[in-house]
Amino acid sequence: MRLTPALARSYFALQAVAGGLWWIGVVTWEAVRRATLGELPPVPVALADIPLFVLASALAAYGFRWAVWVAAPWTSLVAVAMALYATVTGLAGWGALLMVLAAMGTLAAGVMIVCGRAPVEWILSGPFAFRTADDEGRSRLTARIVRQMLLFWGLFLGLLPFVIANLELRWMAVGGRARRRAPDRRRAVRRLRRARHLVRRVHARRRR
Repeated sequence: MRLTPALARSYFALQAVAGGLWWIGVVTWEAVRRATLGELPPVPVALADIPLFVLASALAAYGFRWAVWVAAPWTSLVAVAMALYATVTGLAGWGALLMVLAAMGTLAAGVMIVCGRAPVEWILSGPFAFRTADDEGRSRLTARIVRQMLLFWGLFLGLLPFVIANLELRWMAVGGRARRRAPDRRRAVRRLRRARHLVRRVHARRRR
């Protein structure tokens, strides 16, 4: 599969359809709204998200390059906001996860449309670029290699998995709590009714 602007426009088309279907699900299905929006009010979010995310993605898919500069910043902003909201409140974990994935896809597709190709050389630039090592002696070179290995593997096998695992526990725990809320409320209502019934029986006996 070649990474071309046509493929990027196809992604935006798919994202526009998925975003529209998601908003239909939010309106018609309470479980979707709670899992993806938590306690956020859906109407104000929809008034901003539908034109800036759904319609902008559709326009980008149709070939309007300026729409990329609308969809990409908005999707990134929403992803950051949803991630913070889910981390602080423990709600809308699925919404945060989906928006993070959407932001990554939007940025990648937007770069392909703006640049006219996939600039894969960016991956090997900066700290990941290949360079010829300086002739500074075997011991210093070995020490530098060890430091780089510790930094690289400590980051990708230590820190990042730790952060991802904790975010998963924080974001995805909302599903279990949401499923437990309804039974807990029903138990509380039953106990309240039993308490009222007992109070009425006690009052009735006293009157006799």
